[in-house]
Amino acid sequence: MRPLAAPGAGEVEIAVHASGLNFKDVLNALGMYPGDAGPLGGECAGVVTRVGSGIEHVRAGDRVMAVARGAVASQVTARGSLVRPLPGGMTMQEGAAFPIAYLTAHFCLDHLAQVRPGDKVLVHAAAGGVGMAAVRLAQRAGAEVFATAGAPWKRELVRALGVRHLFDSRTPAFADEIMAITGGRGVDVVLNSLAGDMLDASFRVLAPGGRFVEIGKRGIRTAGQVAAQDAAARYFVVDWGETEANDPALVGGMLEQLVAESASGRLPPLPRHVFSANDASRAFRFMAQARHAGRI
Repeated sequence: MRPLAAPGAGEVEIAVHASGLNFKDVLNALGMYPGDAGPLGGECAGVVTRVGSGIEHVRAGDRVMAVARGAVASQVTARGSLVRPLPGGMTMQEGAAFPIAYLTAHFCLDHLAQVRPGDKVLVHAAAGGVGMAAVRLAQRAGAEVFATAGAPWKRELVRALGVRHLFDSRTPAFADEIMAITGGRGVDVVLNSLAGDMLDASFRVLAPGGRFVEIGKRGIRTAGQVAAQDAAARYFVVDWGETEANDPALVGGMLEQLVAESASGRLPPLPRHVFSANDASRAFRFMAQARHAGRI
């Protein structure tokens, strides 16, 4: 293991025990990510080995979780604002599965869409990591959740979270069902990761003046296209890497809040599939084939 350069001001060096796998990493490995995806990995859990100047909330020997570029590695250096101590009792695997899923869901639903009690929220791919986190946060906000998932067994997992309105994400028929349930009004918020006909159907169920949050990479619409459908609708295209790079303090504050909620028991760990580092290629194939629920 080649030593890293000493952490600079505001940085934390971590010996990685577990890394979270995200679909961005699969696209990166396949050379299909639009733009520069950077090194593999975006989050991990491990033990602090060194800290740079100005770091006071963690120290060498602490068990931590972190958002960090290049986290599929034995060592990584992260911004201190994106490193938080693991709550007592949280395992390394649970810690590595926590940051990006919950941060993405929180950024989309709480920060951008500002979900309120009574809102109707459609969460696509609700059996995935971000999807499950979004279901939890929408329920926490007092919203009524509508959700899609691709396989019957995945829909049953989402149903076990307390979601009553469940649909198949592989057919646009969910739009007719949702419009019937809502009396033709639709939903207040859509958290979208689908493309093609399913994207069109998702816009069709958006209520007048609703909020559409796009976390997918295909079928991105322009502000003009959205306004032509509903001038009062709000459309957000989320680029997690850009958000992290441009405003680590904002993201760090969100992570601190979410970890505190996890420590209090309000936000449970997400389900996980765990692979050894020597079996990493199988983990990538497992995600590429959409065989997982929760995190890898």
